[in-house]
Amino acid sequence: MASGVDSVAVHNPGSFAGMEGAMLNCQEMEFLAEWEEVEVIPNFQGDKLHMICGEYGPFYPNRVVKVPLFTAVNLKDSRKCRIEVPMWLRSSTLERVLEAERDASEQATDLTELGIPFHYTAIAHILLKHAADDVEALRVGEVHDCRRLLRDIEDVRASKIRKGTRMVMDEVKNKDHAHDVSAMINFRNLTFSELNQARPTLTLALDTLADLNPRTVRLCSFFVSVSRGRC
Repeated sequence: MASGVDSVAVHNPGSFAGMEGAMLNCQEMEFLAEWEEVEVIPNFQGDKLHMICGEYGPFYPNRVVKVPLFTAVNLKDSRKCRIEVPMWLRSSTLERVLEAERDASEQATDLTELGIPFHYTAIAHILLKHAADDVEALRVGEVHDCRRLLRDIEDVRASKIRKGTRMVMDEVKNKDHAHDVSAMINFRNLTFSELNQARPTLTLALDTLADLNPRTVRLCSFFVSVSRGRC
C-alpha cells in the first residue's frame, strides 16, 4: 500500500452488536456516523483501500474521492487531504432547514428530503472539530454560524419531540378504563440521535405506568416505528 494511507484505521462495525435496547453515548454515536461517506481532496498518490465496507481510491493529488468519514479524519489529521464540506453543512442550507422546521408547527420535518443525513449531528460535530479550517475557508464566520444554526435546529425539533411525548403519555393515561387497548407510538422523521434520546424515556415511562396501574399492563404492548428517515 502506498505511504499516503498506511496509517488509516479500519473499524469493526460489529462491535455494538446486541446493544439495540441501550442508549448510546456520544462516542458510540460518532462511531456509527463515521461510516458515512464524505469527499476528500488528497495531496498524495496512493493505491486503493480495501475495507470491510468496500473499496476506496485510488488516490491522486487534487482529485476528489469518496471515503468513509473516519478515513477522511485520519488523512486530514495527517495533513494528507482537504475535506470537501458537504452542501448540507453550510450556513445557507442550514438556514433553509431551520426555516422549514419552524414552519412545520407540530411534526418534525423529514430532514433526509432536505439533504440532511440520518446521523447529521454526529457528522457535523466531527467535521467542525477536525475540518474547521476547510469549513471556515468557505466564508469568514462560517463555523460559528453553522454551530449556531445546528443548535437552533436541534432545539426546535427537541421541543416538538417533548410535546409529542407528553401527548402520548396523556393519551395512554386517558385510556385507563379501556379493557384491551394497544398504544401505537409513531414518531415520524426522527434522526438517529433523536431516536437514541427518545426511545429509553418512552419505554421506561410506559413500563412505570404499567407498574403503577395494573389495568394498563396491556397498554405496554406497543410499537415504535424506527425506520430510517421516517420514524
